[in-house]
Amino acid sequence: MKSLNIARRNFKAILVITMVMTFSGLFFALAFEPFHPHVIINGLSIGFLIGIFISLAEVFFFQTVGKWLSFSNLLFARTFFYSVVIAASILSVVIIHETLMSSISIVQVLELKEFKEFFTNGHFYRIFAFAILISFLINFFRQVNKLLG
Repeated sequence: MKSLNIARRNFKAILVITMVMTFSGLFFALAFEPFHPHVIINGLSIGFLIGIFISLAEVFFFQTVGKWLSFSNLLFARTFFYSVVIAASILSVVIIHETLMSSISIVQVLELKEFKEFFTNGHFYRIFAFAILISFLINFFRQVNKLLG
């Protein structure tokens, strides 16, 4: 019975985090891009990917490993992991979007002038820096809250 309750709690946590991140991805995308149906789909996709990976990591990794790490090491590990997930999610959705919209291969997308400009004009870095700052602050306040009870 106890393991069933833990499984339910974990499933609920994964579901809630994923849903919150899915809609956060939408609002985040609309904050940086003009309104367009593709922006909505991409924002929801990015948010879902971030949400599912982060929620799985939180439930099955950080809750157990976090007990053995110091405050600063856990904060660094979470922020680093979140940064990698955010970058990979953004890149994968942008690449898949361009592949579908242009009917070209992934390799051709990586060679596109527009894709390279996505990095060189600072657009990706601006999004990424904002996401890292937000994830750091969220993790910092979560850990302080957990420390203080």
